[in-house]
Amino acid sequence: MEDITKLDICKYVLISGSISISNGAKVITDLPTSFGLNTGSHGTATISGPASHLQVDNQLRIGFRGNGSITVKDGSRLSTSSFPTIIADSFNSYGELNVDGGFFESEKDLIIGFYGIGKLNIINGGRVETSYYIAAPSLIGSELPDDAASEINVDGAGSVLIGNGPSEIGKQGSVNFRITNGGAVYNSGTTIGHGSSYK
Repeated sequence: MEDITKLDICKYVLISGSISISNGAKVITDLPTSFGLNTGSHGTATISGPASHLQVDNQLRIGFRGNGSITVKDGSRLSTSSFPTIIADSFNSYGELNVDGGFFESEKDLIIGFYGIGKLNIINGGRVETSYYIAAPSLIGSELPDDAASEINVDGAGSVLIGNGPSEIGKQGSVNFRITNGGAVYNSGTTIGHGSSYK
């Protein structure tokens, strides 16, 4: 039997600590969800195994004002809808999404490094599909090193990043974008380095 947990008991889901979703479990929430809410906090999630699924039918922030990370691996799934997904939302925040042989899909846009440092790693046949993505749209916080940059890494055969609309790489902030070892990226139009730096 599929294990379904529905998070609907409060106005927000705020993770400072670690959660694990595995063995085909499914967690669903229609609430705004943040990993690493406050400065100095750390929130992590690991989703693993076929049919394991975290579904956020609202806004997902990975690193709101603190540090957040989500790993989606071994055939598991992370999905969001209705609102953008943001990796590293606020000044001096850090967020990381690792899609390691799993699948992440967003009906809305994916923002990597809004005001903080965001990293998207797609490896071992992982797949990310979103309406469009924006990397480093804003300048980073003053407490971070001058050479700090967000990252997108697509590595290995079968690893793929798909943007179903126009995407932007390095709008005002800096981003390192690497496609290696047979990784693939498909976009419906891309703007690179608009007012900032891209490597």
